[in-house]
Amino acid sequence: MAKMVLTNASVVFEGAYDFSDHVSSITLSTVHDVLDVTPVKDGVIYKEVIAGVGTNTVTFDFYQDFANNSIEEFFGGEPGNPLMPNRVGTKVACAVKPIASAPISATNPEYRFDALVTEWTPLNGAVGQLSTIAVSWPISGAITKDVTP
Repeated sequence: MAKMVLTNASVVFEGAYDFSDHVSSITLSTVHDVLDVTPVKDGVIYKEVIAGVGTNTVTFDFYQDFANNSIEEFFGGEPGNPLMPNRVGTKVACAVKPIASAPISATNPEYRFDALVTEWTPLNGAVGQLSTIAVSWPISGAITKDVTP
């Protein structure tokens, strides 16, 4: 069985903002509500369940950076610049793939989705510590998996 060490992932927002070098971890997850459809009848000793509506989520751990056109400006906004609005409360398009330097393929799929930026912490750290931002954002709709080069 093949093993993979994630060392060179690609993370691009809005098709143009590549923050791959600002991400220390990525998690994509899908969870469905569990609906109880157990009938009321004699002899029932186990529940019968079906999957309900699903929820997709993306979790990132970012390294903070206040440089021009970097991660803080993209998510937190730049006052007075309509091209760099504060994105908290808005959806952003995102594309991630395991190996940045390799083309999209069955062994290097690209996942595309719209994440709702529900939180942003512009500063997080302590004396002598790395400033990082940990976020968990709901995905609006489906996660699309592309394996076509």
